[in-house]
Amino acid sequence: MEVTENDLRRLLFCDFSDPKNDDHFYKEITDVDGFRKVAEGLLAKYNSVSRKPMDLVLFDFALEHLCRVSRVLKQPGTKVQEHCHDWGHILFGLKNLISESHALLVGVGGSGRQSLSRLAAHIAGHDFHEVKHLITESLHKFYRTASTLG
Repeated sequence: MEVTENDLRRLLFCDFSDPKNDDHFYKEITDVDGFRKVAEGLLAKYNSVSRKPMDLVLFDFALEHLCRVSRVLKQPGTKVQEHCHDWGHILFGLKNLISESHALLVGVGGSGRQSLSRLAAHIAGHDFHEVKHLITESLHKFYRTASTLG
C-alpha cells in the first residue's frame, strides 16, 4: 500500500478533540466530521465572549491549520515564522513571553491566518494581539503589553 501526500495531510492530532475529556493529551483525530463539530462549538464559545465574532467555515484545510497553530502555541519556548509574498499582517498569540510559546505569522490578508490564530489562541487560553504594517504606535502598544506579562 502506497502512502500519498493526501494520506499524510489527513493525519490530524490535537488535545481538544473531545470536550468531555479533561486529560488534554494529544490524540489522533479519526472522525474529521466529529472534530469539525467540536471546532465549531469552540468557535461558538469564542464568538460568545469576543468583541470580534467570526463567521468561519471550518473546511478540512482550516481544521489542519487550526491543529497546527494550536499545537505551536502550546509548546514551551517555541518561535514560528511563516513568510509569504506580502508583509501585510503580523500576528501574535501570547500569554507569557517568558514561559509560553508564541507565533509570528506573516502573509497576505484574507487567507484565514488571523481568524484561525485568534481561535487557536482562545483554545489555548492565550491573549491575542495584532500589529498591522509595523506602525510605530502599534509596536509600542505591543511592547507595553508584553512587558506587563514578563
